[in-house]
Amino acid sequence: LVGMPLNKPAAVLRALVPLSLLISAHPMAASELSVFDNIYKTNKWGGTNISNAGAGSGGGSSLQGSIGASRIIYHVCVERNLNSIVDAPCGGMEWQESLAFQLRRILPHFRYLGLDAAASVIERNQQHFQANSHVAFLHADLTSLTLSLPTQYDGLLFSRDSMMHNTLDGCWKMLNFFTRTHVKFVLLGS
Repeated sequence: LVGMPLNKPAAVLRALVPLSLLISAHPMAASELSVFDNIYKTNKWGGTNISNAGAGSGGGSSLQGSIGASRIIYHVCVERNLNSIVDAPCGGMEWQESLAFQLRRILPHFRYLGLDAAASVIERNQQHFQANSHVAFLHADLTSLTLSLPTQYDGLLFSRDSMMHNTLDGCWKMLNFFTRTHVKFVLLGS
């Protein structure tokens, strides 16, 4: 990897292993996607609404459990003057709400796009944020080889705690999606 441009994550990833050798051509089946809806429906990860325990996304998505991630994302966006974030997956939006509004105050053209495999979570988030034109959500299978982003979301794509909920094949598909986007920066954590 010596000499590989650091601002080209797709090139670096392709230099490591050709993605076509690592992934199958099939996105998650509908039954696999509904697993995430069931997790929220049965409160498996804890918290049931926008004001507790990660809004159903678990303790790591609570305000307290996400302080570090929120600070890093905030500083990257402000220091790099990034006007958009793609949050994949966004989950219940407990900690991201204040982050999105803080960034909107500092960066007047800032936009947030949350993606998630749980249709029920996307519907709940859309209802909660319907009055905020700078916040949008899409129901999305991050393992789909045909998934693409609206062009106005070209700043930061971050994915927190998503890889651990997928198969190895699913992880490679997600990395493929991340490298096909037109965002300037990708931030992964798990």
